Parts: sequence; structure tokens; C-alpha cells
Amino acid sequence: MEKINQIIPLPDYLIQIKERNTEKLKAIQAKQAKRVNTKYLFNDKLLNKGRLVFEVVKHYNESNRHLTFEELQKKFSSNLQGSTGVINSLDFVNQKYSESERKRHFVDEDDILISADKIQFVVSTEWGIGNINNIVELARKENYKIEVQNFNTEKFELDLQKVLDECEPDEECENNPKSLEEILAAL
Repeated sequence: MEKINQIIPLPDYLIQIKERNTEKLKAIQAKQAKRVNTKYLFNDKLLNKGRLVFEVVKHYNESNRHLTFEELQKKFSSNLQGSTGVINSLDFVNQKYSESERKRHFVDEDDILISADKIQFVVSTEWGIGNINNIVELARKENYKIEVQNFNTEKFELDLQKVLDECEPDEECENNPKSLEEILAAL
């Protein structure tokens, strides 16, 4: 008789599964609401915020090959970005973030830019709704054409709900996504 009282009745178990899935959905929606998934069209490329800044700096550097790193830093002053600055020398970034896997800058070989005085520099990846307009305004003053494209978050939420609804509960919850990565992979 004691074992029977310890077993969760099936309807309660199903309710618990639904509640857990609802909590996951709410957490993902809250995270999604904090992120503004705006894309930008620049030079025929659809870009996220960080890549937009990279392309603007790269284009400006290529159009002004005579500018030194110091002159480029004046153009892309750190107050446009905030804590990491818009551009930094590769040496500085490697030294500052030597203990971290995340460098907070585009540091892949193809992303390293070179100024007229041969200083290798990189562009910050740290862009959000609070600072991206600074670069957009600067770029537009240079007559760069940037179009804002908004991401369809409503479709994302519907797709996510579909994944959660299709989860068939079983004793071990094998078919229920256990992490954000599993949910996103299923979309």
C-alpha cells in the first residue's frame, strides 16, 4: 500500500510535464523578448548587429587606406560602443583576453583588419539595442545606405510552441526537450 501512495497518478504526471514545458517556453520567450533580432541590409548583405559594425568599419578602412590606427580610433571612438570600444589593436585584445576563450571581438583570421600604419586591429562583437544606433548614425553620415529589417519573433514563438506540444511524455521524458539547445535544434 505504501508504494502505491508514492507513485504519481498519471493525470498529475501529465500536468507536471505540461507545467515544465510551459515554464521552459516562458523562459525562452522572456529571453527572446530581451533580444531584439533586428537585421541590417548593408552592401547587399543581411547582417546582425555585430557583423554590421564589422562591415561598416571594414568598408570605411578600405575606402580610407591612408588612415592610421589612431585616426581610425578617433573616427570610431570608444564612446560609440561602451566598455570594449569599437576597434582595438589585435595585440591589445589578445593580451586583455588571454585567459578567456571569448575575445569580445571578431578575431578570426579573415576578420583582422590592417591600418595604413600596419597595425592589425579587430572590431568589437558587443552590440545591442543600446549602442547600435550610434554606428548606424555614423555610417549614414558617411552616406552608407543601411536598411533595418525586423526578425519575425512571432513565427519563432509559434514554431517553439509546436515543438513543445509535440513532445510525448513517457516515464523518463525522453522525448521532451531538456535544454534550450534541444528545443532550438528541433525547430
